[in-house]
Amino acid sequence: MPSAAQEVSQAKALLGWGENDPRYSNWRNGVKGWARTNGITGKRQAGNALWAQFKTYAQQETGLPASGIALIQNGSGPIKRAAETALDKILQDVLKKARDTEHVQFGGTNAPGRNADKNTDDGFQKPVRLFLIDPTRGAEVQDNASGEYRWDEVPSNCVAILRSASLLEIVDKIRERIPAGRKVRAIYGALDNPNPPNAIPPATCLQSDEEVQAFLELSSAKPIRIQVILYRDPNLVPLVADSSPSDDGPYFAADFLDAVEEYMDPAEDSDSLSRNLAGFAKRTFPRTREGFEERKLKIRMRIKRQKRALRAMKRQEQVKFPGEVIYDSGSEEWGIIQDLQPRPANGREMILARGPATAGIVVTQAMLRPNPAALPPGRENKQHTMLD
Repeated sequence: MPSAAQEVSQAKALLGWGENDPRYSNWRNGVKGWARTNGITGKRQAGNALWAQFKTYAQQETGLPASGIALIQNGSGPIKRAAETALDKILQDVLKKARDTEHVQFGGTNAPGRNADKNTDDGFQKPVRLFLIDPTRGAEVQDNASGEYRWDEVPSNCVAILRSASLLEIVDKIRERIPAGRKVRAIYGALDNPNPPNAIPPATCLQSDEEVQAFLELSSAKPIRIQVILYRDPNLVPLVADSSPSDDGPYFAADFLDAVEEYMDPAEDSDSLSRNLAGFAKRTFPRTREGFEERKLKIRMRIKRQKRALRAMKRQEQVKFPGEVIYDSGSEEWGIIQDLQPRPANGREMILARGPATAGIVVTQAMLRPNPAALPPGRENKQHTMLD
């Protein structure tokens, strides 16, 4: 019999994730943040309704492979059930590991990692001090002796509360201080306090949301200190090139941490109020080519589901009201309804619009049919024959 860890590994493989798949890390952080925001710690604690919302959100979160979504939403009976069970098992594993992380004890009040307090009832919150490092400011941000960037007495700094353990959340908290057109090159976190105050503490480069989460748990600095380092101004004359990374990690791509662009999905977000009340995050455009392709696949699958649902709805309406004509979107009647001003906005208005649509068809046909009295002698019968 497979162990719990093996079952989770098999579930991931079924939904399309490979070993150490970075898509899974991104997806896991997203669903974990949603669960934290909505107070979900386990399936039984959440209840059926909230757990169903959680699973719906998990299918929309970037990082779930399109093949896994297809199995969950479009698979045949046994395959669909297996995929849904796999998603259920993975979500429970994510929550279990989150609980285990929060319950780790770090020792006394001054022990390293004591900043990893339990999350509040309102969700994740972590107070930090952020330092914006603009290399063009020279000695204002750089220690002359060591050449390292300063961790205190930097002109542009602020305190903030992180609501999620992510790179983008860090940058968003200090974004208004970033000069127009400048990009984030690297983010560093201090693992301990500067001692003495103007010293350079041990620090680590943060390159993923998972590393941010680990850093916030492990850092013994009080307050937690984070440097946000910018690329040099490309408009300076003479141009000064950025130095090479001090470790084996590359710098961020210039647009990697730009502010996210949000968009609406008309098929899924038609009732934005209900979506907000349910706690769903706003939709944001992907940041990678793979992300765009994956999101497009999801949208296409939703379009197919909507078309199937529309066909099923029409069939059921015809069964319920056998004497009524069901308008197709390409029909002449439907075209007339769509041209009405104002356009029908609900079911009752659609029913009332059928009268003008039918009348419009009758009027149009009458206009196309020639007046027999206006035809030359001998043409009337010929015209009727052509129309018949």
